Amino acid sequence: MSAPQRYTNEQVREMRELAARGETAEEIASTYGATAAYVRQVLIGTRRRNAGGPIAPRVRRERKPTNARSLTELRRRVKDLEDAMTLVLRATLGPRPSLTACPSAESPAPTLPPSTSTVAGATS
Repeated sequence: MSAPQRYTNEQVREMRELAARGETAEEIASTYGATAAYVRQVLIGTRRRNAGGPIAPRVRRERKPTNARSLTELRRRVKDLEDAMTLVLRATLGPRPSLTACPSAESPAPTLPPSTSTVAGATS
């Protein structure tokens, strides 16, 4: 024995007719005090198929593999954070030393003190 129906066949037909006229499942659900999930099941015929009224075709939306706009936004934010961290580090540690820079004229290259020892095996 099944549980008594909460909605009459007439109410189910009304739900389906409202949907056929363009109302959303959420709007219909709020009118009848049902959940939107239940109304969607009624509309596509998963529930109460024999109650009458137009049964809507089941629509499957194509899923996008990724949201390109949000991915681009995320990359932009990461780049902004990297730039901000670079500025903080430069302010804290000073400019990054150049590996190819030559010593300036103000600070001459260090010179080795003259050696008094001779290389082993060399004669003078």
